[in-house]
Amino acid sequence: MADRTQATSNVANRPLDKVDIMETTANVVHTRTEPLYRLLASTIHARLSCIKTGNTEWTDKHEATVNMLNELLPHGAGLDGQRCVDLERSTGERIVICVEFHHMNDDGMYDGWTIHDIIVTPSLVTTIDVKVTGRNKNDVKGYLAEMFGNVLTADVMQSYDESTDRERVAFVG
Repeated sequence: MADRTQATSNVANRPLDKVDIMETTANVVHTRTEPLYRLLASTIHARLSCIKTGNTEWTDKHEATVNMLNELLPHGAGLDGQRCVDLERSTGERIVICVEFHHMNDDGMYDGWTIHDIIVTPSLVTTIDVKVTGRNKNDVKGYLAEMFGNVLTADVMQSYDESTDRERVAFVG
């Protein structure tokens, strides 16, 4: 059986996407589908709230969720180094992702590294604004902005199985 309910977030009481609850005889699995940027932002916001109240158990759980979502960020195609959400500089309204880009020259040989911050903020015109910092070697900043913009606005299903206390995330479609 599936029971659809409308959820609202604690931030400005805005509606979230649908939340599904699938019940089986053995367990209850909660799922929700939202764009990746929204899952990251809401999890980062929840983590910061837990830090303020001293709730270390849920702070750790939210950090684990961010780490899982981090695995969905682009990698390969030049993004061969570090890529991670910077929890120290991120909030529910600003996500900072640190990446290292491995450049190639015209002969297909690796030609050095550049380091960038991908800064994601809300937009009233589009869904999000993506700003890329760092050196613009080989016009990489536009490439990174487009790549991360596409991935961050893609829908992700987050599921939690109460019986196993396991959480999973995956792109939809």
